[in-house]
Amino acid sequence: MQLSLIMNKLLQKSNNKEVASHYDALFGFLLSRTSNFQIAEDLTQEAVFRFLKWQSGRVVDYPKRVLFQIAQNLLIDRSRRSKVRNEVSVEQATVDVRTDISPSRFCEAKDSLDVIRAAMSGLPERTQDIFVMNRIHGMRHKEIAEELKISKSSVEKHLIRALLACKSCLE
Repeated sequence: MQLSLIMNKLLQKSNNKEVASHYDALFGFLLSRTSNFQIAEDLTQEAVFRFLKWQSGRVVDYPKRVLFQIAQNLLIDRSRRSKVRNEVSVEQATVDVRTDISPSRFCEAKDSLDVIRAAMSGLPERTQDIFVMNRIHGMRHKEIAEELKISKSSVEKHLIRALLACKSCLE
């Protein structure tokens, strides 16, 4: 695999030929674990970047070992994030508005709504706000992040926290 232009410049600037020599092997390792060229490339670059950042000013006896350990940790982090997303997909909780609801179903829905309100009251105010912005006002994660001046990842974490609270109260 050919080094990206930015990564090539970064490696030249750091004058670290040892890391550059392991780049292809690292990419192959990550590709075999992810089976996705783009993800493997991103993880390879992230591992090299973290290694160079960590290494600055240090003498590293076994750079290949450290580089591959960083890559392994990135795979573990990616797996954990994936599991959280699979358990509660932020995009799953959609409200189906219907006009032909029976009185008994209406009462059940009202009770569920009361339970959700109780669950939300125990959450931090920012988490509640983000949940309302997304689920009630229909704002996208990116829009919420821009308005609140936080990362999209933070928005997703707040929504997951809110959805887990709702789910646990409804069960």
